[in-house]
Amino acid sequence: MSLTWRLLKAGREVGRIELGDDGTVQAQWPPDMPRDQQRSVEEGRESVYQFGYSDHPRPEMARWPEYWHWVLNLLRSSGWWDQVETNFQPPEYPVYDEEGNPIVY
Repeated sequence: MSLTWRLLKAGREVGRIELGDDGTVQAQWPPDMPRDQQRSVEEGRESVYQFGYSDHPRPEMARWPEYWHWVLNLLRSSGWWDQVETNFQPPEYPVYDEEGNPIVY
């Protein structure tokens, strides 16, 4: 089952992200969102800055539903969209990374 995030602004869809079961991403971004910002999110690098892991890109995170859920909700403050609708249910906390360390949002 693929997961979908609809990016809404004033109740109208301005973008859509679909994450396939195999980790592939299909992204339709708002037209006013800069391409370098889109690329940063798609490559899993946005988490580096928003979640404070380190200065190193973590592209494997772009396959994680939790990454998309929290990054898209954090980016609501950017003004590109003001609401996120999704069929993804975030897990109960704490969430652990691949090394067993708790991830704190």
